[in-house]
Amino acid sequence: MESNNITWLPVNVSENNSSYLNNHTEAMYPVYIFTPAGVTAKSVLCSILLAVGGVGFLGNCLIFYFLCQKTTRTPFQRSRFMRNLNLYIRSLSLSDLLSCLVSLPLLCIQISFDVFQSGWPCKIVRYFHFIFPAITMNNLVVINVEKYLSTRKFPRTFSTATVRKMIISAWVLGIFVMVIPAAAYDGSKVDLNQTHFTVICRNDQNFYPFKITLVIFPIQYIFPSVVVIYMNVCLIRTVWFRGKRKVDNNAFKAKLTTTRIKGTSLLIAVTFAFTIPYLFFVTNVAYTQIAEPQRGFATDFLVRYAAGATAYCSSLINFMIYFAQMKDFREFSKKVFLKFLPSLGQNASRSSS
Repeated sequence: MESNNITWLPVNVSENNSSYLNNHTEAMYPVYIFTPAGVTAKSVLCSILLAVGGVGFLGNCLIFYFLCQKTTRTPFQRSRFMRNLNLYIRSLSLSDLLSCLVSLPLLCIQISFDVFQSGWPCKIVRYFHFIFPAITMNNLVVINVEKYLSTRKFPRTFSTATVRKMIISAWVLGIFVMVIPAAAYDGSKVDLNQTHFTVICRNDQNFYPFKITLVIFPIQYIFPSVVVIYMNVCLIRTVWFRGKRKVDNNAFKAKLTTTRIKGTSLLIAVTFAFTIPYLFFVTNVAYTQIAEPQRGFATDFLVRYAAGATAYCSSLINFMIYFAQMKDFREFSKKVFLKFLPSLGQNASRSSS
């Protein structure tokens, strides 16, 4: 993204470091400061991230467990559509819960503590930030291609085995491709003023002979997002027209048609829940690359991380979508909550006594 030696607009040094200003050797030996973006601002940002990640993690764990233990005894549950739908949601929820479990804590640690700022730790942290969104995007491409082809004039549906292989391929592709941009990240020295500097983990433009972000972002996010959004618009039209059709007299076919409409609507909602939050992140990256705005370090730091934080909201939004549109999942969640609530009351009474 930016070069390794950067001079930012002057910032106010924290009180803990103000004593260094009286040292006449600072002009010759600049003093290192750990990301002077404000303790309160960083604490608020991390608190929001942890709250969103905590709820997203628990919610996606619940949906993943629900789908794993769900039985397929009836012909309706054994239908190709329902089995494929369960595979899609399981894969998306697994990616979301791993993102909340691994990526978000690492991000908060990097914001709050002077670790993961350079070397291999910097590369590893960035790799985990990239991998799960890439996997989710690959999954959404698989889902939308299959749904798009199955709703055409001459429909073509994939078998459950084929869908499983496509999902595995989406995971493998995301795992290996994201090594390429993560390798370019390292500690970058940022001159705050004449006497102080800091080091942050960011992209090294000299690592590759070209700007890797201008290659990875279009291939992994922009082009797939355009294709997925186009397919979703087509699916919305299909769902709209099929919803206006006369209901079939056959109870099984009528239930399957209704479930297909609801399941397709759910996948459409999940797709937009991912692409819209990530639009803020991609827009900020593009704006920074093209306009090169003159921001203070604290402002630039908080804008970059806040834009990245919006992308993690998709994990929480997906859980809310599953809970709102899946009646059997709501009933399952209610049973789990009612089963868990008495144990909480007993533990509270024991601790008080």
